[in-house]
Amino acid sequence: METLLESSETNKTVYPEDHIERLFIYSLCWSFGGLLELENRKIFDTTLRSLAQFPPPSTDDATCWEYFVTDKGQWSHWSVQIVPWQYPSDYDPKFAELLIPTLDSLRYQSILQMMLPNGRPVLFTGGPGVSKTATMLQYIQNLDPEMYNLKMTPFSFVTTPEIFQRTLESCVEKRQGKTFGPPGGKKTTFFIDDISMPVINSWGDQITNEIVRQAIGEVGMYSLDKPGEWRNIIDIGYCAAMVHPGGGRNDIPHRLKRQFVLLNVTMPSLFAIDNIFGSIIRGRLSASKVEASIAEVAAKLTDATIFLWQKVQAKMLPTPAKFHYMFNMRELSRVFAGIFEAPLKSIRDDVYLVRLWKHECERVFMDKLTNQPDKDWVGKAILNTIAECIGEQFSEQVTGKCYFVNFLQEPIFDEDGVCVDERPKLYEYVETLDLVRQKALSFQNQFNEETKAGKLELVLFEYALEHMMRISRLINMDRGSAMLVGVGGSGKQSLTRLAS
Repeated sequence: METLLESSETNKTVYPEDHIERLFIYSLCWSFGGLLELENRKIFDTTLRSLAQFPPPSTDDATCWEYFVTDKGQWSHWSVQIVPWQYPSDYDPKFAELLIPTLDSLRYQSILQMMLPNGRPVLFTGGPGVSKTATMLQYIQNLDPEMYNLKMTPFSFVTTPEIFQRTLESCVEKRQGKTFGPPGGKKTTFFIDDISMPVINSWGDQITNEIVRQAIGEVGMYSLDKPGEWRNIIDIGYCAAMVHPGGGRNDIPHRLKRQFVLLNVTMPSLFAIDNIFGSIIRGRLSASKVEASIAEVAAKLTDATIFLWQKVQAKMLPTPAKFHYMFNMRELSRVFAGIFEAPLKSIRDDVYLVRLWKHECERVFMDKLTNQPDKDWVGKAILNTIAECIGEQFSEQVTGKCYFVNFLQEPIFDEDGVCVDERPKLYEYVETLDLVRQKALSFQNQFNEETKAGKLELVLFEYALEHMMRISRLINMDRGSAMLVGVGGSGKQSLTRLAS
């Protein structure tokens, strides 16, 4: 409320009563109601409307959170602020580079714009995969680089107070006396991702976050190099993100929570999810770039992926033995990231695109499963989704196993016989496993010739080849990582060495 009234103080004007009430309602929603989930927001909205004299317009499924107050003191829907996103036409971007503005990201960035420049730290909390970090980075990266520096540090289970202090001190310099600040008279936005991750000791203390609290609350900390010397650290704007506590996830100390403006990042609506991934896939596979039949199928992939994701999410629930059965928005993202691996020239027809989509869904949803019945269920769900959302004729044409790899191409030589690219990468469909086996054996022989110790002597049967292809796919993806789980001696290390 104080930030919203700054313009009134600056211009020495007095807002009308209805304008002030609207500002108060807006502030109430994002303070008292900032931590509410979607279902609780509706209850809060109903009660608030019954008490307010000038509430926001009442429309279907629109709560007070969907509106903001204009400079003229009137309600306006956040959707009018969204700038339509266009897929880049002058280059082919990587999937990880694409950030699509949505109504949710716009609202949270507006709160960040009000809070961080005024020295008020902000903490995003929410479930996994709801774009907490992406929204925060989307705001931070758009700050004026001549005025702001950016420092991001992810916390982990082993982050210690010294690691945090050294990281913070690395982005400041001495200004005057015992006062330190960012170089060049700038300000620094210091983003802490996964702030709740540090270990909680035997006494229930999270000592790493105690020094974070000291840095924020007391605007400084004691020197590690000169014990007993206090250092004031100014012009640092703190922001952080964490998942909801519970289910084995840590909370943060209450004395640290009180330093932040707390906001709960809710799961985007299905319309927003369709807008995000639909805009990307329709932009990449538009009718101006590919055949009309391919563009027609591409337009259906978003709905099909969301439909499959909802089915898997409802059926494959986590249990103590299957605690990793978590299917959030990251799974949706990974499906489309896999489709992006295939260059446009390799997508020959609509059947090829459906086969590629099926393969990525199998890799994202099936490879996480631990037993064959679960995998069989997901395999049938994928085929049923193809029949329902894309077309029954495609379901029949893509039945059976399919594989895509990027290591089958032969080396490229120029006119003089000089090798230009020893291992060209083209993500393409595999007609037969025999070709993959021959290529893998040649890589194994090459590895053994170049390595004196730790030679590979692998028998590449079908399951070994499948695992090797899965590992190779993950290694070659942007931000690709994997945790291989299996009994000892099952080939996790050897297949990873071969896949790399």
